[in-house]
Amino acid sequence: MLENFRKTLAYKFCGYSFWGILILTFIVSLPNILVAIASCWLPGMGFKMLDSNIMWFQVINLAIFVILTIVALLTKPSEIKFDKVADMGYALMFIVVLIAFCNMPYYLNDYQKEKLYMNNVEVVQKESCKIINSQIPEFVKTSNAEFTGKELANTISQMNLIYDVHYEPRENMKESLIGFRYESPTTYDDADRYISLFKSNNIGICNLNEKNCYISLGIHKKLREQGYDCTIYYDKNSTVPTEATLKFINN
Repeated sequence: MLENFRKTLAYKFCGYSFWGILILTFIVSLPNILVAIASCWLPGMGFKMLDSNIMWFQVINLAIFVILTIVALLTKPSEIKFDKVADMGYALMFIVVLIAFCNMPYYLNDYQKEKLYMNNVEVVQKESCKIINSQIPEFVKTSNAEFTGKELANTISQMNLIYDVHYEPRENMKESLIGFRYESPTTYDDADRYISLFKSNNIGICNLNEKNCYISLGIHKKLREQGYDCTIYYDKNSTVPTEATLKFINN
């Protein structure tokens, strides 16, 4: 029975697939491997960058192993000879599949944590964006768009639910940084609720047509990838939130 199973094309393809997946994973992971090696000397960098690639390596092997093993059991053996390379690949893939099954609870738990975290981030940043879009325009209007980052930070500190505001002037950059936290019902600590707000340095005259003056709330990368934004352009007469901002706060 085992000999006939080893002679099927599906079995051999499964064995050779392992080597192909292994080589492809190594090529894709090479930059992360170099960073992981460098982390031995560079503080703040770790081996966790490889976790995602290792997970997908296990998942792909699991899918191919299950599908091709079923196909091999249901097909007739061919006349081709036994192949040690395929045998070794199949055996190693079987080991990887066992490891994948053992790690499945870890991956599911990690996925749930990431999903909960992103839900909290979206709630916090959406509410913060709503506050800024509702209160910043009035501030810009009364100040005729001629204001300093310190004045803007003082206004933000008076907004509802916002606290721990601080201003960091950056004279040699196009933007000044204002940090603040939004008081929310999330279960994560303050570090996860930290938000950055930027204001251009008003180089020249603020003009809506040129979009050269703006206030922008820094939102999470994954939210930006969904087409969301939180940016208000302004001049001395008016303020205009971007379409992506309206999409974010109204969705």
